[in-house]
Formats: sequence, structure tokens, C-alpha cells
Amino acid sequence: MLWKVMVYQTERGESPIAQFVEALPEKAKAKCIDYMLLLEERGNRLPSNYASKVEDNLWELRPEFGGIEYRYFYFSYIDNQIVIVHAVSKKSQRLKPGDVRLALSRMDEVRRREAERQKEIEKAKNDNADPGSTSTTPAIRRRTDRG
Repeated sequence: MLWKVMVYQTERGESPIAQFVEALPEKAKAKCIDYMLLLEERGNRLPSNYASKVEDNLWELRPEFGGIEYRYFYFSYIDNQIVIVHAVSKKSQRLKPGDVRLALSRMDEVRRREAERQKEIEKAKNDNADPGSTSTTPAIRRRTDRG
């Protein structure tokens, strides 16, 4: 089963994850994208040296390059989607509680905003309006080769 890796985006349409990946050195960026491609192929069935559970439904993708550990916090979403909600360079053994809280907060935000957006789309369909003309910015977008 193939998965679609999506990334979080703000209500203004910006993606902190894409910005994080874009700022990486080229070889580190390539390694991180390779890990995302593995995530698309295998979903949550990656070995623990590639991904591990943080808590509840939150996971971390764990690429490393040049002695720097990168962490991409993600969760499984509807229709075989995996949504990356936060990314950091890890400088200590433990994850920072603030990073975990931010990832969990964005996970909740994605679910809430996408539910609101779906309601708007359904209402537009029922009103015979263009369902693409919703006022709510999607909370997720397709990952690109840049993040």
C-alpha cells in the first residue's frame, strides 16, 4: 500500500516543514527526502532506526547526516496520508517537550481545519456552488521534493 506524505501548512499557506528542508545543506536534504520516500512506500512499517513512536498517534522520522540528527514529527491521517507537522535538528539525546507539544498542537489543528474545510466543501456541493471556492485554507498539502 502506498502512502501520500503531506506537510502541514499555516492558514497563510506557508509550510514550515518545506522551509526547514529547503534550508538544509544539499546532501542532508537528499537524505531527509529519501527517508520521506521510504515513509511513502512503507508507512508506519519502518524499522526503529528510521522511525519511532513519540506518543499516542505521533511518530518521528529519524534521518541523520554528518553527525546531525533530524526529526520529522508526523501522524497517519485519512486515505493513506501521512502528515508531517514539525521538523527540527536534534541537538540532545531527548526530544524537547516544546517540540512535542508543538507537533501535537499542529496535529490537532490539522484535524480541526480539515474537518471545517470538508464541511464547507459539502455545503458548497449541497448549494450547487463550486466546492473549490471554500474560504478555509487547507491545513495540509502534498510534499514536494523540497519538503
